[in-house]
Amino acid sequence: MGNAHVKPHPRIRNKKQVHWRAAGGLCFGSKKHLDIARPQAPGKPYLASDTENTADLVTIRWSKPVNDGGSPIQGYLVEHRRQGSPHWVRASTLLVQLPELTVSGLEPGWRYQFRVRAENAVGISDPSELSEPITVTLQRSAITAPRFTQELQDATGLENEKIEFTMPHLRQNTPTV
Repeated sequence: MGNAHVKPHPRIRNKKQVHWRAAGGLCFGSKKHLDIARPQAPGKPYLASDTENTADLVTIRWSKPVNDGGSPIQGYLVEHRRQGSPHWVRASTLLVQLPELTVSGLEPGWRYQFRVRAENAVGISDPSELSEPITVTLQRSAITAPRFTQELQDATGLENEKIEFTMPHLRQNTPTV
């Protein structure tokens, strides 16, 4: 009684499939065979409509893989690249748990493409289809110049003396650093 270990066939090992065979009285002596494999690729990523008015943030969404390979999806690996570049960059250092990610820090003026891969206990899926190119723009409406509430006054000082000007001002959309 107990579990029997079965060596995978060499052709199956190259496909990254894992086989377990459990024996030992399950279902009155019958044997049960379970196959798990890498998941299928997730759906094509698309731009979420609620982020069109945000300057440097892009939210992308995708659909879960149709087949998880018999093992639950542990997370998603999201990558982006500038259009035309062969180099893919991870958009997040950790696996993304939901089929959605908001990416920041993309450079304005460039067109980006995204792809997503799913990971389960066996391995990582092939990449999804590429997203449509997304152009990151710097929105002028999000940036406003400060408005001063009083006039600057003249000041007189001697050489190597420190002079300070304090100006009350109004500003909308203060940038975060």
